[in-house]
Amino acid sequence: MSKQTSKIILVVVIVSIIIGGGIYFLKNQNKISSNLTPTTLNNSQPSLEEKIVSDKPTITSPSNGDVIANTTITIKGKTKPNFLVWAYINTPASEQLGINSYANGGAGKADLNGNFAFDLAEPCSHNLTVVLAAVDEVNSNKEYWSKSDLSEPVSFTTTGALPFKCSQ
Repeated sequence: MSKQTSKIILVVVIVSIIIGGGIYFLKNQNKISSNLTPTTLNNSQPSLEEKIVSDKPTITSPSNGDVIANTTITIKGKTKPNFLVWAYINTPASEQLGINSYANGGAGKADLNGNFAFDLAEPCSHNLTVVLAAVDEVNSNKEYWSKSDLSEPVSFTTTGALPFKCSQ
């Protein structure tokens, strides 16, 4: 077979595929467009921005403004299943958190449903702001956590006794 014949066969195959696809689309156009009602268009996949927000770990307890009388403070929340969770207390907003940051609030792990609860390490202050980082084990050694790995900060007050010696 010559090069000329091979080129002609290739062109015929490509044109056949294009025409065949066009015919298939025209035959099924009503089926495709009838499935795209305004309701199904509005219930489509979340945008990338919505997905990033929903992937963030969430602190469900304590809430902003809570006053806690106990010396033991349990952090509860939701993230993705089996994610590792680190708590950072009163960390400056300018600090980039990551594997080399000291998780002075302690750590935990989410269950199969993404729920977690663990006792916060002894706080060294009555006024606390907690931020959580949550990642899977594969990404747990990242130098810096991305914004989607971090919860929104939660600020609350404890009236419990502070430790004699602070380790934070």
